Order: sequence, then C-alpha cells, then structure tokens
Amino acid sequence: MNYKIFLFMFIAVSMAFIFSGTAAAASNNTTTTILSSDYNINTGSNNTIYVSTQGNDSWNGLSSTYNKTTGSGPKASIINATGTVADNGTIYVANGIYYEHIIITKNLKLIGQSQNNTIIDGSNNGQPIIINNSCILTITNFTIENGQTTTDGGGVANWGDSTIINCNIWRNTAGYCGGGILNYLGMVTVNDSNIENTIMPPTVEVYITE
Repeated sequence: MNYKIFLFMFIAVSMAFIFSGTAAAASNNTTTTILSSDYNINTGSNNTIYVSTQGNDSWNGLSSTYNKTTGSGPKASIINATGTVADNGTIYVANGIYYEHIIITKNLKLIGQSQNNTIIDGSNNGQPIIINNSCILTITNFTIENGQTTTDGGGVANWGDSTIINCNIWRNTAGYCGGGILNYLGMVTVNDSNIENTIMPPTVEVYITE
C-alpha cells in the first residue's frame, strides 16, 4: 500500500473517532438529568421534632431524650421547634409549662403529651398562639392559658386554618372580643375542648368574623 494513502486513512479514522466521542459527549450533556434520588438525599430529617423542658434549643430536636453519642436531643422551646420543623411536619411536646408566644408560619401538627399537663402560658403578656394567614395548624392535647391582649383573641388568634383537639383554653384576656379564640377570615374547628374563664368586655369566648 502506498505510504501516503495509508497515512491519509490513519488520519481520517482518528479524526472520525475524535468527532464521534465529541458528539457522544455533547449528546450526553444535553440528555442526562441528575435526580436527587440518585444520591439518597434525606430531605425529611426535620419532619418530626421533639420538645422538652429538659431540652436545649442548641440540640437538633430529632429525639425525645438527649443522646451523648449522636448529640441528638429535644428542643427546649416550642417556638424554636416551629422554626426547625419542616413544612407539614409534626412537633411532639413533653409535659411541662412553656412560657411562650408562638407564631405559626407554616403548616404543622403540634401534639402535647397530655391535655392538662402540657401547658403554653402567655405570662399575661401577649397571645400564646397566633396562626398566620394561609397556615394550617392542628393542635392536640394542650392547655393554653394566661394569654393577654388589648385587642382580640387572648388565647389563640387565628388567620389561617386551625383544628383544636382535646385542649383547655382558659384564663385568657382580650380587650375586645374572643377571650379564648379569635378567628379572623380563617377557619377554626374545635373538638373535645374546654374554652372558659376568659375575660373581656363582651362576654364572648370565641369570636368569629367572616
């Protein structure tokens, strides 16, 4: 075979191989989709958060008791837990008194250990629970007490969609209406709960405006 012809064929084959590889690479770059499932990413680690009076807000809230080995343990405050839990997550709260003013800014479930002994206390200086517009809250097994406001909704002020189950809402004070619960342009469902001993000029325990 003529040397020049052989050299030409060698170069042609080499160039074809290079262009073929480049085309394949370009094709892969435009068609490959990387999914989070390919990497086994855990996106729901904060779906359940625990709170205890024996907890610490610097802990991650992923277990109900402190674990020295993992460093995991319950939060000390409900309000810290609401900022930590994932949207549509659940917060479990152990018995105790929590002196807090909690603003709900996401969809979640708040579950106390027992109705009479898991207490959110407003310290007569603000509303214990406020649910923001478009937020969905289910709260179960709590006593909500000693809330105080110069406006409406001494215990619970709801602008969202709330379901209250097996709760005591008592000894709360409002300046106008809804010493126990104010529902303003939202929806409140109350099941198996006690709403009493509230203080406000009009004697209305639950005030609903539409």
